Amino acid sequence: MKKIAFVYPGQGCQFEKMGKEFYDNYACAREVFELASESLGEDLKDLCFESDLEKLSLTENTQPAIFTVSMALSKILESNGINTSAFAGLSLGEYSGLSAAGAISIEDGVLLVRTRGRLMQDEVPVGKGSLMAIMGLSQEKIEEAILPLQSKGIISCSNINTDNQIVIGGQVELLKEAEGILKTAGAKRAMFLNVSAPFHTKMLTGAGTKLRFELDKIAIQAPDKDYYPNVTGEIFSAGSQSVHSAIADLLEKQVYSPVLWNKTIKNMIAQGINTFVEVFPGNVAGSLIKKIDKNVEIISISNVEMLETFLNSYR
Repeated sequence: MKKIAFVYPGQGCQFEKMGKEFYDNYACAREVFELASESLGEDLKDLCFESDLEKLSLTENTQPAIFTVSMALSKILESNGINTSAFAGLSLGEYSGLSAAGAISIEDGVLLVRTRGRLMQDEVPVGKGSLMAIMGLSQEKIEEAILPLQSKGIISCSNINTDNQIVIGGQVELLKEAEGILKTAGAKRAMFLNVSAPFHTKMLTGAGTKLRFELDKIAIQAPDKDYYPNVTGEIFSAGSQSVHSAIADLLEKQVYSPVLWNKTIKNMIAQGINTFVEVFPGNVAGSLIKKIDKNVEIISISNVEMLETFLNSYR
């Protein structure tokens, strides 16, 4: 029996005209675009469908654009009766998952991710911080190798994507030092990423603190299905806190803490999830999941034809 999770990618999956095919063919997708555009005070269909990749890749544009496309596709799935057991998202994608789970409205979500994008971009001067992907080395060995550098400044793991695909982030000069150290330690590849800030590192602590003021202004409800935060990789539980405070804490910390995607997916599989639907036209999150466990089913929805095939299989 299929036990489905919806997963949402983060920044980096944007492309020109993303979401247009779904917008043109489904009224509920158009409604999401209209709702998000009215809230943001900007025409999101123009941003998503008419912008070139350079404009789409500006962090403050990327985040609301990806969020809106993800939510449009979520509404199509929901309106066709596709039931999911759990939600998770990579970095920015966590906001899409929370909105799809009923915790944050689309109107608040699109404003939050626009603000989040600006805060993350503005916190560190361009050129001072970055990210580097490390292939073929475990988290434990990476952390051991970069430990001596941490006395000089900020450098740490920022995305634990799979057992052997990990991103580190921090000050550029320390990342350059780390490159040779990690290759000597056995890394197959160490590659700087084309990003404008050291996302999910302590260099962005100030951005997280500022985002918290915005989070405290909005309504946050309990998710209607299991939700796996990036910061813990485990099923969300508010514990002794209010739901609002607990989720706001997690989203604040997410800005400057590592994304535990590997742990998240392994915990979802341990809970019986065997089918992952990537709720965005692409396979960024799905390809990582396949590297974590090749036995699970990944559903990619890159166009209307693939969407209709998936919907027909569940009708």
